[in-house]
Amino acid sequence: MIHARLEEDFMQRPRTPARLSQPLHQRLNSYALAASAAGVSLLALAQPAEGKIIYTPTQVTIGGNDVYGLDREAGGNK
Repeated sequence: MIHARLEEDFMQRPRTPARLSQPLHQRLNSYALAASAAGVSLLALAQPAEGKIIYTPTQVTIGGNDVYGLDREAGGNK
């Protein structure tokens, strides 16, 4: 409960922006621009995913204490 109150008090206080030197401000802006461009290029180069549904019809009755192995990889091994 104390944590929530501290967070609430923090959110209500007015925030003063930090004053940065001009060279630091320019470097941060350049970094943000480069990071954004890199992210956009990664999204543009991403290949669409492909998949197919593999279904093997089967009928198995599982009782209350029975054990049944599932083949999750569709390779025939249980």
